[in-house]
This record gives sequence, structure tokens and C-alpha cells, in this order.
Amino acid sequence: MEFAADSVRRSILVGDLPAGERILLDDLAEDLGISPIPVREALRVVATEGLVVPVARRGYTVAPLRVEDLEETYRLRLLLEPLAVQLAVPQLTPAEVDGLAEELDLLAEAFSAGDWPNHRLHHRNFHFGIYDKCNSPWLLRFTEMLWANSERYQYVTTRIKGELRQRATEHKRILKAVRAGDGDGAATLMHDHLTQAEKPLHAYLAAREAQQADEERESATASS
Repeated sequence: MEFAADSVRRSILVGDLPAGERILLDDLAEDLGISPIPVREALRVVATEGLVVPVARRGYTVAPLRVEDLEETYRLRLLLEPLAVQLAVPQLTPAEVDGLAEELDLLAEAFSAGDWPNHRLHHRNFHFGIYDKCNSPWLLRFTEMLWANSERYQYVTTRIKGELRQRATEHKRILKAVRAGDGDGAATLMHDHLTQAEKPLHAYLAAREAQQADEERESATASS
């Protein structure tokens, strides 16, 4: 079941299952080479994470990308992730901090190579290399759920290089504060980092929703 859930998450996050698409249980099971039963259970799990939406008598569809959902996701991330950083910094060993620096090096290499799957991997590894040390299982669990939902929004602007360069600078500042043992400073920098990361996503979705609204009005006018 976990294999099926991971496969569904990955397909949604990279856009292979686009927002709003209906998920056909039998087809998905065939693609994964497993029976429909674990796929059905996997979809129930992924639905609790907000990535898919159950539809009566139709199974599931991929959750839409909406400004409202993005705003709520980041509003909660801004509360939880700086707290996780603040709690984690005193627990991190020098070796673990060195590991964070290595993740940023690998992240930069993936960016230069245009290797987006590994870019996503090392980005997550850097953040959760910090969060995992917060010693709060519930905080970590909620953070993981919000992260999973926000990743599919992040993928929309993954290749805007100017944005990624700015995020890389912010990562280095966070690492510097972590290495100095400045939990409060690192938490503030993480809050700023998330605030800046949301802006291009919000702008993209707001523009897309406005365009869709214009198209719907034009279609309604043409048919009246």
C-alpha cells in the first residue's frame, strides 16, 4: 500500500497526474503492476493529505490548485516550520549541520544540471534535516502533510531560475544561523523564506484564476 501511496504522491507532485484529473482505479493499478485493493487504500491515505478528493460514485480526482488552498497551506506552514526550526537548532550536532551544508551543495548541483527530481529531493532533505530534530512528533507530522500539499504548488515555479537563486541565498542564511546555534534567528529567517517562496506561486495562481474567470464570462456572453 505504501508503494502505491508514494507513487500517487510522486505523480501528483511532478504533474503526471494534473490538478482536477479523475483517477481511474483499475488503470492506476495496472500501471503500478498491483491489484486495485492496495491502490484503493493508498488513495484513502493520500486523500487525508489533501492531494486527492473523493467524489461520490466516481472514485477520486486530483485536488485542484487554488489560491485559497495555497494561502491556507502557507499560513499554517508559517506557524509550524519556524517553530520546528527553533526547537531543532539546539538539538543539531556539528556533523548534522555539516550534512545540511552538503544537501545545499547537492541542491546547487541539481539546479545547475536542471535535474528537477533531485532538486526537489535535496530541497526537502535540507528542510527536514532541520525539522526532524524538533523532538515533536505531532509538529513534524503536520509539517509533513503541509509540505506534501505545497510541493505541488512549488513545482509550478520550480524552473523560474531567478526565484530559485533567491531561495538558495535564503537557504545559506538559514544554515549560517543554524551553525551559529541561533534558533530564534534561524526561525525568523525560515519565516521570511516561506513568505518569499509563496509570492510567485500566489501571483501565478491568481493570474490563472483571473484568466479562467475571463474565459468563462466570454463563453457565457457568447452563448447568451
